[in-house]
Amino acid sequence: MNYQQPALFGRMPARAAAGGFTLIEMIGVLAIIAILAAAVAPRVFEVIADSRGTRMATEVRAIETGVTRYYGDTGTIQDLNRTTGNPELDAAPGTDYQETLTSRVALDATPGTAGAWRRFNGPYLEKFIPGAPAVGTSQVLFVADAAPSATAAAAASTNLAFNLDGDATTTNDTPGDGPEAVVVLQVTGADQADFEKVDSIFDEGVAGTKEINGRVKYDTSASPTVMTILIAYR
Repeated sequence: MNYQQPALFGRMPARAAAGGFTLIEMIGVLAIIAILAAAVAPRVFEVIADSRGTRMATEVRAIETGVTRYYGDTGTIQDLNRTTGNPELDAAPGTDYQETLTSRVALDATPGTAGAWRRFNGPYLEKFIPGAPAVGTSQVLFVADAAPSATAAAAASTNLAFNLDGDATTTNDTPGDGPEAVVVLQVTGADQADFEKVDSIFDEGVAGTKEINGRVKYDTSASPTVMTILIAYR
């Protein structure tokens, strides 16, 4: 008995015959890819910003530890004069790197032998690169007068008073004058997303305007922007 192959009713679909996709199908696939990409892209940028902000926070913690150890040995959070070893403030933060707290903590300058230098046992910080912060374009670490006359509720990068409890007042919660001082890290060029991530880490639970209150302040009036982070005060 002869068996015949079953007949095929109708014509074979063009895609099956050609072994590919029709133009309409390709357009549909591309449209779906574009929609997915548009939905995923914002989240990708958020993850990148979170990563940068988290790395910045890690660097800040390392600086905090270094300054704490420096204070434990020398008894001051201020610079040490290169010759006398006496504590002193930064006359012009960031302009004379070898005379700033950064050089003392990281020991990028040759230590002295007089005064508090005898108790110095640094370096206390592995490295500090002014031109390569985790966020922004540059950074400077310095110690200055806590400026008791300044109101804390101001984001200006020149204002080194801090309202740490976010109590919606202009009260300066950091002491100032005389031997009192604040150690601050200022980061230039950080964008809003970077600031918000860093602020969420150090100022979680602090009430009030986040650009002003807490340890992290953000000056958008400066060009480029300046993020000021309180490292220590005494």
